Amino acid sequence: MENQTQSEYDSPWKEALDVYFPEFIAFFFTHVYQEINWERGYETLDKELLLLLLWLT
Repeated sequence: MENQTQSEYDSPWKEALDVYFPEFIAFFFTHVYQEINWERGYETLDKELLLLLLWLT
C-alpha cells in the first residue's frame, strides 16, 4: 500500500465527483446549486485549478 502514488489515491475521488458533481454541489452548496444553469452542462478543470493554486502560492 505504501507504493501507491498520490494520484492513485485521488483517482476514485475524482471519478466520483465527475459522475456525481451536481449531486455533490446540491448536497454541500444548496444555495449555489440553485443558481447554476445545469442545462448548459459543465466541464471539470482540475488541471487548470492546480495551475492556479501553484501560481497563487
